Amino acid sequence: MRLLVLSFISTTLIFLASVAIFISPQPLWAADSFRLVADEEYYVTDQRVTTKATGETTNTKSEDFKQLYSLDMTKELMPNLTLGGGFGFTQLNAEIKNDGEKETTKNTSQRPYVQLLLDSSNLDSVSSYGKNTIERGNFSSESSKRYTEEYIQTFNWKPVQLPESDFTYIRNLAYNEPTSQELKLDRQSDLYQLETRYDYKNYSFNYIHSRSDINDNVTGFENRLTGDHGFVSYSNSFYDGKVTFNGRVRAKRDEVKFWGEGERLVPTTAAGGTFYNTDDPPPATSNNPGDFVYNQPLSNINLLQDGGGQLSFGLDFLGEVQVDTIYVELLPYDLNDPTNRQASPSEIADLQSLYSWSVYISDDQLTWFPQPMRPVIYDEIENRFEISFNSTQTPYMKIAVTPLPTFYLPGKEIRLAQLRPFRTLPSDTSEFTTTDVTTTFNINWAMSPKTTSGYDFIYRQEETDPFDEKRTLLSNGARLNHIFNEVFVGNLSLSRATVTERGQGDETGHLFSSSLMANYLPTFNQVLTYSFTHRDDEDEGSGTTNSLLLRNNLDLYTGWSLTLDGAYTMQEPAKGENSDSLFFRVGSNVTPNRWMNFSLFYDKRWTNIDGQAEIREESGEAIISWVPLASLSLYADFFVKKRQSDDTVTRQKYSVSWAPFRDGTLRFSIAYSIDNNSVSSDTTTLTPTIFWRPNKKTQLSLNYSIGKREDDFERVDFKTALLTLRAFY
Repeated sequence: MRLLVLSFISTTLIFLASVAIFISPQPLWAADSFRLVADEEYYVTDQRVTTKATGETTNTKSEDFKQLYSLDMTKELMPNLTLGGGFGFTQLNAEIKNDGEKETTKNTSQRPYVQLLLDSSNLDSVSSYGKNTIERGNFSSESSKRYTEEYIQTFNWKPVQLPESDFTYIRNLAYNEPTSQELKLDRQSDLYQLETRYDYKNYSFNYIHSRSDINDNVTGFENRLTGDHGFVSYSNSFYDGKVTFNGRVRAKRDEVKFWGEGERLVPTTAAGGTFYNTDDPPPATSNNPGDFVYNQPLSNINLLQDGGGQLSFGLDFLGEVQVDTIYVELLPYDLNDPTNRQASPSEIADLQSLYSWSVYISDDQLTWFPQPMRPVIYDEIENRFEISFNSTQTPYMKIAVTPLPTFYLPGKEIRLAQLRPFRTLPSDTSEFTTTDVTTTFNINWAMSPKTTSGYDFIYRQEETDPFDEKRTLLSNGARLNHIFNEVFVGNLSLSRATVTERGQGDETGHLFSSSLMANYLPTFNQVLTYSFTHRDDEDEGSGTTNSLLLRNNLDLYTGWSLTLDGAYTMQEPAKGENSDSLFFRVGSNVTPNRWMNFSLFYDKRWTNIDGQAEIREESGEAIISWVPLASLSLYADFFVKKRQSDDTVTRQKYSVSWAPFRDGTLRFSIAYSIDNNSVSSDTTTLTPTIFWRPNKKTQLSLNYSIGKREDDFERVDFKTALLTLRAFY
């Protein structure tokens, strides 16, 4: 059966490669491009855990030796036709001693691939095949093997003055040789996608048809997703460019069919916009305005770091959606990129049980409610965490987790790629269809050299079958900008949005915002912003929010800047208690010379909630960097955050780096950090590091850490060492 899956793509690939080799005037072994990478890592850790209640101690020592080799070659068979291929091999030998008991494991991975690339003026094509074999075992049990295969065929047709078209076919196979029938895996997925694009004058047309088939050959469960997405956009300017118009209509239809017994997951009606907060201490049930960062890459989130507390990341669905599963997808591991520090899926799989996850939902992104969860699964093949919880309807959702310290994987990172939300359909559902039509346009009018205005319109209608769900969004907004003089500039905006959902009351929101920006001097400016939000829900009632923000930016002297911010927010929600919040922040950056830099920050917040005591929160941070010599740099960072009288968090980081040679081929550094968290634990770490590049193609590094972690229940003393040798050609 496995031999049959090569089918048309593999047969075509082998045939074309054979013909090209036959007619090529040069022997194939004379590669045009050749790249070899070799990595060897030796990692040892020693931990002593003392239980405070009993005084009992346990000792754990582990040794890992990892070898990685990668070979990549390309050969130009003829003009515009290139053959590429390569092979990757990884082996990890691990030994763990726990109070004298020893366990040894051995994991190997083999990754051969071949690809054929055609690059011409009107047609591009890629044909590729890759296979990954992972074998795991130890002395006390049988070894297991897991295989993944991927076939890719793409065509890109670029005719002159005709629509451009892309065709993509991807087949993924995942199967194994398990130690028991319960662990049997045999899964196949096929993706077909056709996309065409065409631009004509002020119009742009785009259409995508896709089909995805997923078959589980063990359980007999199958599902097929068919999608048709069409886009038409128009843009133009009138009256000598004083008026501009941009409009877009999008129509989308997705149909999912199911056969057999299995979990029926479908994407939520809205994908949602992402946000995150790198400091969201437990229990993470309340947040303040401005706590979250919006529309920034989730790759800024690292699940493997020192000194960081609990963080959170989530989705803003722009209205209530039904959701019960989130896929937290991670950045891919690229063994061919020497600068890529992302941990491999097998390394993450060894750590996934150490993470503690929690899920929260909210109506206003300020007050959060925990959701009951099922055990979190890490899918090593797909390189993602699968988080499932009780089904709920919510406009906001966030996931909280505390990063693991880096001594688990020195020098590595676990960074996020994206979040994908799903809902689970009833087990007897055989077919599910969603349609989504969205119309948007905006008009901008330059009324005078000093005054501009604009109008924004959005209408979206979503329907599902067979559950007879329907949801519409109608939004209108107007904007006005006016330059009063060389000092003052004003902005006004007003919008109204109505959400209608079958079986529920309408929800209407009004937003008014005004700001006045003043540039008094080239070194001093202010921005005063007032915003008012009113939400009227026929089921839950009305709520309002008023906020006022004043921002000041000053350049006091050359090399000395100062920022002063103050904000006041008053909330009267439809449900819950009224509250008000006062916020103050000051920051300064001082650069007395080109060798030294000081950054200071301090903020304080007072929050009052009806019927509760006043909540005070303040934090401060000082960062100092000094480069007395071109080869020597020093760095210090001190952070303190106080939420209540008995809830104080402090972090201290100090480091020194020395490069005795001008070319930087040899570097020494030492870092010391103290993380005191009265809520969870205290961690102290000392980390010296040596990096040596004896030549342009060889790197050697030694990383050593010693420290302790302590909480109310136990104390952990640890020592780790990581020796890495990398050579590439």
